[in-house]
Amino acid sequence: ILEGIGAGGLEDIGPGFGLLMLQPFMFGLSYLRIEKIMEDTDSLSFTASQLIFTGLFAGLFSVGFEGGIGNLADSLSGIVGDGWFSPQALAVAYTAVFGTIISVALETEALKHVSPRETSVVLTTEPLIASIGGAWLLKEEFHGWLGAALIIMASVVTFLGGGEDVDAKE
Repeated sequence: ILEGIGAGGLEDIGPGFGLLMLQPFMFGLSYLRIEKIMEDTDSLSFTASQLIFTGLFAGLFSVGFEGGIGNLADSLSGIVGDGWFSPQALAVAYTAVFGTIISVALETEALKHVSPRETSVVLTTEPLIASIGGAWLLKEEFHGWLGAALIIMASVVTFLGGGEDVDAKE
């Protein structure tokens, strides 16, 4: 939230800040919806449908922002221009497989066993872990300690008695 305000303080709040505030709410709703769907759906087929839809939507979005299919093809040639086994192409493949396909499949399967509330709280720590890990790997200074403290405090409050789940898991 503090990152979304910007350097100019509250005067810099724009329409993007509203989307920033809407994002955690929409994630929570998606976990509730996925939990209901997963009651009678195979997690692997549901994951495949999620990824296909996301891939198609991202492709259409990219075409719109790249100025057409020709410009998108030029942009993609930078990734596979040196061959399918170039470092760039392998990095994209690694990110797709481990950062998207496997993580979405595990998250979807986990929603069969963990409540949406607990899932939301655990996944809220994802940007915190990525930020701290990235700063550590790149040997940079981490400046998000206030946000980190708020995320950890919210997680502790939720797990120590922040209310009962409507559909608590066994």
